[in-house]
This record gives sequence, C-alpha cells and structure tokens, in this order.
Amino acid sequence: MMGMVNIAKLDLLITLAATIITISYLSKGITKLDWFIIFFIGVIAFSSLLNNYSHELWYQGCRAQLYFTIFFFVGRHSQIANLNIFRVGMLPFLCVCIIGLGLYIMSPSWYMDYKLQMFQTDEGVSDGRILEMTRLSAFWMYPYWVSYGCAIMYVYIMINCYMKGFMRRWDAIILIFIAFIALLTQQRAPLFTITSLTIVFILFGLFKRKRIGHISLRTSILYFILLVVCMFVLFLTMIDTEMLSRLLEKFELLEDISMFLNDRADIFSDFYSKKISLFGDGIGRYSHTAYNLGKQAITDQQYMQLIYETGYFGCIGYAIIILTVLFKGLRHYSSFYLELTIIAFFLVAMSGANCLSSFNQHIAIFWMCCGRICNKYLVHYKAKKPSLQVY
Repeated sequence: MMGMVNIAKLDLLITLAATIITISYLSKGITKLDWFIIFFIGVIAFSSLLNNYSHELWYQGCRAQLYFTIFFFVGRHSQIANLNIFRVGMLPFLCVCIIGLGLYIMSPSWYMDYKLQMFQTDEGVSDGRILEMTRLSAFWMYPYWVSYGCAIMYVYIMINCYMKGFMRRWDAIILIFIAFIALLTQQRAPLFTITSLTIVFILFGLFKRKRIGHISLRTSILYFILLVVCMFVLFLTMIDTEMLSRLLEKFELLEDISMFLNDRADIFSDFYSKKISLFGDGIGRYSHTAYNLGKQAITDQQYMQLIYETGYFGCIGYAIIILTVLFKGLRHYSSFYLELTIIAFFLVAMSGANCLSSFNQHIAIFWMCCGRICNKYLVHYKAKKPSLQVY
C-alpha cells in the first residue's frame, strides 16, 4: 500500500518456513510418492532450462509454481494434525475483508489513484481495466486473494458446523459476511462453490442428529436461510445496476458448460497452431510475468498453460499426483470432507484461472490439503477416533 514493492517479501518468509518444515519431514523418511514429486519438479525445472527463453520467466515459473509444491510435504508432516492455519488465519482474513469493503464503498481518491496506477500501461487505462475497479479486491490488483480466501474459509466454517452438528450465531454471521464479500468480488468459481456447498449443507443438515446442549442443525439452517435472504436483499439495494448486469452475464455463460470452456480456451486461440512437445516450452514461459513483459501468455486457463509450458510429461505428472491424492481421499472421504472440497474447488477454478502458478490464489492451501490426505499420521488418527474430526 505504501509502494515499497522491493521490500514486500512476505512470500519469501512463507516459503522459508515451508522449506524448514519440508526438510524436517523428509529427514524422517521419504515415500515413493514423495520421490516421484521431487523427481517430477526436478525434471520440469531442468528440461525448461534447455528451452531458449528468458531466464527471468524460468525463475518466476519455478518460484511461483514448482517451489510451492513443497507445501505438499508440509501437509504430510506429523505435526500438521490440526487446522490451525484456518483458525488462526480467520481473524486477519476477516480484517482484510472489512478494510477492503470500507475502501470499496467509500472509494477515497488516494485508493482509486493507487488502483489505477496498478492498471496503468503505456497505452493508458483500458475500458476492461476500469471494469476491474468494480470488483472488490482490497489491496490487490485482482480479486483472487479475497475471493479464493472467501471460498476456502466458507468451506472450512460450513464443514466444521456440519461435523459438530450445530451452527453458532457467529458462524452464521461470518458465513453471510463472507458470501457477501464473495459476491462483490464477482468471481464465478468461489460463488459456485459457496452456493453448491450451501445447498448440500442444507439438504444433509436436515437429517443431522441433534447435539445435546445445542439447538438442532435443522433449526440453525432455518435461521441461516433467513439471514441469507436478508443479505441478498441488502446486496440488491447496495449494488449498482451496471455491476449487477455484469455479474449476471458472467453466470449466464455457465448455462452451457462446454460452450463456456470453449470460450475460455478461445481467448488464447493463437496457441492452437503451436505444437505441444513432450516437456513443453518451459515453465513460466506463458505466465503473468510474460504478459507483463509484453510476451505471449496464457493468463486465465491453468490446464492450457500446463500443457504448453510443461508438455505431455507435465500434464501426466500432475494427473498422477492429483489422482493419487483423490483416490486416497475418497477411500477415507468421511475424514477429508474439507480437503476434498477445497481440492475440487481448485480443479474447477483451474478452467478459468491459473490457480497453480499464482501465489495470490492460495496455491499453498491447495498443496497442503493434498498432503494432508496423504498424511499417514492423520489417517491413522482419524481411523482410531472417527468421532473426533480434526476441524
């Protein structure tokens, strides 16, 4: 916010902490899946070096995408048997949302200048960039940090309420607030996840047994639905007509999923003539950094970016890792509702965003959830005490 970009290195502090935890985990023993991930990362990084493109793009690709895979090992560490990262992170996340909402509503001149400066190019500020100003993004250029955070925290609270069998008053208020913030960010994947999970929660919650000393989940759901209606009415009274029509247009595109996916891919139709190689054109070659440098880029289609940057080898490698995780998670699905839901959210979001190659999109949370599903300590703990879900 103060313009001191050169010293804004919080991501380095986070990766340093993850590196220490990873070393601690690997020093106690390495499984076949661990070896495969290490081998996979190494091959992608080395083969990318053999391609003739900017070293800066290679470095950013390794740093923003490959290196954050180590959070898989963080999730597998024996001490990661709780979800303190969500519990402790809730307060600062809500503070960011409250501050972001205040800035969004009041829109002080200094804040607008700050936002416009981030979008400023040699050609000025385009109409598309100005439209980005209608989306709540707090301190960031784009709303991903806020919107993805809303989806993740909403999933955490909702599943926590379901597992406990009751919903506290503050849980309902926070859920409504998070959903309201997600609406203002105007991002499809988080809103789709929030809506779908709410429907599932209502349907299954009606049959949840009442916990002693608490009102039934069925009664909590009725209060929650009432609050949702009030929030929606408030949203309609606050929102600008043009912003509402733009939000509705985004969801109308989802009526035909196949057409939507084709439209997203057609944004980068100039890549269709490019040949896909075994190891790809190089990690980071078509990243946001490339876009900022005026080079060819794939900025909103993770699957497409993966196949062109890492080739068939990269796509098969990622598929092996993620499918292995999903297979293990589904075998113990009652213990990993949270992790499986977050992973599913990312897999859906990857059709319209680069979720695995942008730190602001909570890539660390994705890989940590994958690691937790493969955490043998956590699986054994939940198997022995199925009634004590670690939420």
